[in-house]
Amino acid sequence: MGNVVKVSIYGQEILVRGQTREDTIVKIAKYVDEKIWEVEDALGKSQPAIRVVILAAMNIAGEMMRGNQDHSKEIERIDKLIAEIDTVL
Repeated sequence: MGNVVKVSIYGQEILVRGQTREDTIVKIAKYVDEKIWEVEDALGKSQPAIRVVILAAMNIAGEMMRGNQDHSKEIERIDKLIAEIDTVL
C-alpha cells in the first residue's frame, strides 16, 4: 500500500501516496515547493500559476538531465581508466 503523506506545495495541501519513505517524500515536496517559489520570485506574482509550475518543472528536469550527463561522463572516464589498467596488467 505504501505511505500516505500530507505535504504543501505552492500553497496547496496534497496527499502523496508512494512506496518511498515518508521523510523522502517530504524532502522531495519541499524541494519542488522551493523551486516553484524561486520561479515565481524571478517572474513576479502576476504570472499564471500554471506557467510558474511548468517553468519550475522544466528547471528541475534540466537539473536532472545535467546530472545524468555528468554521471555518464564519469562512467566513461572510469571505463577508460579500467581499460588502461587492463592494458598494463
